[in-house]
Amino acid sequence: MAFRYLYDYCAEGLRFHVKFVDGREHALRVANALRSHVTRLRLRAVVLLDLAPSDSGWVELVREMIDAGLKVIVTVREEDFRRSGTFSPDIDHAELVLDSITREEAESIYGTLSIVNHMASNLDFEEAWARFITADARPLLEFTHIVSEGETLIQKVEGQVRRLQKEVTSSDSNSGISSAHLRLLALAALANAVECRVNLGALCIAAGLDPLTHPIRILENEYFLRQRGTGIEITIGGLHVNRHAIMTHF
Repeated sequence: MAFRYLYDYCAEGLRFHVKFVDGREHALRVANALRSHVTRLRLRAVVLLDLAPSDSGWVELVREMIDAGLKVIVTVREEDFRRSGTFSPDIDHAELVLDSITREEAESIYGTLSIVNHMASNLDFEEAWARFITADARPLLEFTHIVSEGETLIQKVEGQVRRLQKEVTSSDSNSGISSAHLRLLALAALANAVECRVNLGALCIAAGLDPLTHPIRILENEYFLRQRGTGIEITIGGLHVNRHAIMTHF
């Protein structure tokens, strides 16, 4: 939707896309580069700031770009928006919340996924919509997952966890996963579900694992966890808070 807005209402050459912001220093470099560019153009440019999960420094970047005379569109996950705090009262801003979707919007998305992305799901729209409206949580992410995968996100995550649990109890499994890995995942999921990160060393001690063996590699491959930082400052976070909120139920 943000790209469509830029295409429809912003002139070519006056629209910019910033993909990632890595802290205050990076934010200031980006802002200074854009400021120099638009100063030469002497025109009002628009920047789309497309944030990945847990990006930091973006609020500072927004402030710097506004001071430089730019208009800014930010696409951000709700939990990251809440974590960032509030904007200064002197910044004129408004929120556009995409909590869920209507049937008409879902039908349009279904048609786009079917035609443009050659969707492999064997569900027709009525089946996908029926599964979507019976789910406990109904964000846009959930509907697109049902359409493209043929199952709910809850079913997908539960299936992944059940398979790992089965591998732990299987005598002929050579996956390298143990009950300690599941304990680590459970502890991390509880923390990440409430938008917290945990120190890798402390988490390994609590789970009974040696951090030198890179115990989260298996869980990274399952798209459950990822690590940030280096040395003793390494912390463990999730790819998306919704996935960890789901895991806390089983």
